[in-house]
Amino acid sequence: MKKINKCCLCVLLLICLSFISSCDREGEYNIAYKAPDPIPFPATKDLSFSISFPLDSDLNNESLKIISFYKTSNVPKLADRGNETIPVIVTDTEKSQLVIMADSQNNPLFFSYVDPLAKSPTISSEEIAKALVLLNPYVIQLPAEQRTDFLDNTVLSTAFPQLVSLIEELLTRDPHNLIDPNTHPEVVTRAFVVVRETFENMTTSHQAFKKDIGRAAYLRVLDKAGNELSFENPFMTGYGVEWVNYFGHKKNIFIEGKQGILTFQFAWPPVVITLPVESETINASDGRFKSIFYKGFNIDVDNWWLPYIPGLPDNLQFSKSATIAGTATWYNAFISIDILIDTITGKSIASNIMDIIGRIVKVADLDDIYDFAIALRRGDPVELLSAIVRFMKDNWDDLAYSIWSDSPGLDTAKFLEAAEVLIKNIAQALKLVDWANHHAPFIWDMIFAPWKVEYCVIQENGILDECSEYPPLIPPIASLSIKPINPYIGDSVIFDASESTDDRTVDLRYRFDFEGDGNWDTNWSEDSSANYVFTTSGNYNAIVEVMDEDGLTGIANYYFTVNERAKAISTALVIDKSGSMNGQPLIDAKDGAKIYVGYMGSADRAAVISFDSIVTINQVFTDDVNLIIHAIENIQVGGTTAFYDAVYNGISETAKEVSSRSRAVIALTDGADNASKFNVVDVINYALKEGIPIYTIGLNGYGFSQATENILILIAKKTGGLYFYAPDSQDLKRIYDTIAGIRTALRKKKDFE
Repeated sequence: MKKINKCCLCVLLLICLSFISSCDREGEYNIAYKAPDPIPFPATKDLSFSISFPLDSDLNNESLKIISFYKTSNVPKLADRGNETIPVIVTDTEKSQLVIMADSQNNPLFFSYVDPLAKSPTISSEEIAKALVLLNPYVIQLPAEQRTDFLDNTVLSTAFPQLVSLIEELLTRDPHNLIDPNTHPEVVTRAFVVVRETFENMTTSHQAFKKDIGRAAYLRVLDKAGNELSFENPFMTGYGVEWVNYFGHKKNIFIEGKQGILTFQFAWPPVVITLPVESETINASDGRFKSIFYKGFNIDVDNWWLPYIPGLPDNLQFSKSATIAGTATWYNAFISIDILIDTITGKSIASNIMDIIGRIVKVADLDDIYDFAIALRRGDPVELLSAIVRFMKDNWDDLAYSIWSDSPGLDTAKFLEAAEVLIKNIAQALKLVDWANHHAPFIWDMIFAPWKVEYCVIQENGILDECSEYPPLIPPIASLSIKPINPYIGDSVIFDASESTDDRTVDLRYRFDFEGDGNWDTNWSEDSSANYVFTTSGNYNAIVEVMDEDGLTGIANYYFTVNERAKAISTALVIDKSGSMNGQPLIDAKDGAKIYVGYMGSADRAAVISFDSIVTINQVFTDDVNLIIHAIENIQVGGTTAFYDAVYNGISETAKEVSSRSRAVIALTDGADNASKFNVVDVINYALKEGIPIYTIGLNGYGFSQATENILILIAKKTGGLYFYAPDSQDLKRIYDTIAGIRTALRKKKDFE
């Protein structure tokens, strides 16, 4: 499909509007459609900001700027401003929002969080840390009241002070690259750890609603009393429905996406527990019908961009060619935009989106929504936030006119331009912690929920059934995995889509885009797997498209990093096998360690060390995954706890690995040390001498106390690692998974370690 031409779009809209506003020559009507009044522009207020950077930070000697959504404020050098504060304009709301700190040339440095109740906000390490948390893709989906609750709990997490400390250090050492993913990916990856821990700490006892509706959690038609029926949408994105009878007459119905974020279950990964959204009830006589669901951005559908205005009589539509697919396109686009606007300003446009769609046809230069659609169709969740900001930035004047009928301040474009740079940095760094391969509900639905689903429905005596000779057209659900997970240049990477499924098709067909560059590297084939050798290092987004016998397709993708072999990882896995680990704790510890091993690239190496009163080297360093897993599985429970001796041995073994490799020790214990000849000071000094960070895991068990936890935190902090708390042994799998993501992110950061 060719990209929409602006001139053609403009002419078409003028013709449509002229057609509506002029007198119909057959005398049917003479009414001009009047779009709803624009929503009021958010009120603003002046706040007095103060700056609190470390005294030896270079930023104190520079002229800086604070860029809000509404205005840019100059920040003089510390010597010139003294105790004076900086006036900044923000939204007049009791919801959190963000500003950007930039240098004198408007180059963005970082976001800062604005406390909704603060009369004199401060830009400091802690507020920068909160902003990073707020912009995490999982947190950004929360409604304002839950975001506030989440941030209140964030500052209580054990990982948050470590994030603040890292930011404080970088404000002194390298403030201009603080969230540059190529220079300091560890900032965003540590913020990600904070988010995971906070979700886990806030886990509720909510139970997910479950209904036996055939194919669980899918679009469907609901049979109501008599001839009435309705439509159900279990996704967070809106859907337009065409209800077409035997004679081709259409009825258009729109179903908003479910607001699952309003009842987010605080767990990891977050779980949406909201019931699906049900549409208005319609009356349908007996007969045969087609029910077609459109998510929007259906570029293979005519006029996918031209909205039908729900509730407006058909003879008053802007164009006889208006489509419910166009309505879904604009609804989902504005829902995406609302996430950013609400996060940045604390004001939502969600309740006014259908009115905004009624005004969008006045704007003739938004045809590059096609580019937005292409980005979504490529299946790229990491780039979605960047695409939204880019779409807003490129079209801000027209978008603002559609939303508020006025441009909200001269500096909004500057804010969006700076935000695009920072959002891209955050998105790029999040790739390194494997975020893109997890399910973030709204973002996942925006990209992977079905684009089009079609049912053939027959109603007899008020009872619905599917037309037996026309099975429902439901696209397949694609799945993709790779092996090894962290490949190196020259490795033969296996791409496996064999877990893909369809509602009724057995024989599926597949094609692969190994590098995610938009070019299919294989033709359609019945082979569900393929091999590819990468010759260049970098971050890749592999894509598989799966086709069923109806010709319907589904996509899946997988993010991974191809590394140079010289930057491989060596990790000593130190595992507690003392008596208190007997049973499920040791089983879960082994399973967690094996998860970490599963992330190893072909050039990565690992050693396995277990301990009770005696330290045992179960496996010296090797790149043979089978030997490592065998050593882990053969660990047997023992007696008392010589934790310090075990970690000391782990450092000793790791120090034998060449220093060009990224080296670390991961040490797990469930209790206090009671059998070592070395002490905590010996361990820390040895690790610092060899330049080896220690990641400590504290499992709540017999003998585990606050004193034990403090020691584990101290070891991790002093050596450049991280501490993780596992309330239960079942948490160990996700902890090893998290550490694997962080270690992958830091492959290029040997100097940081």
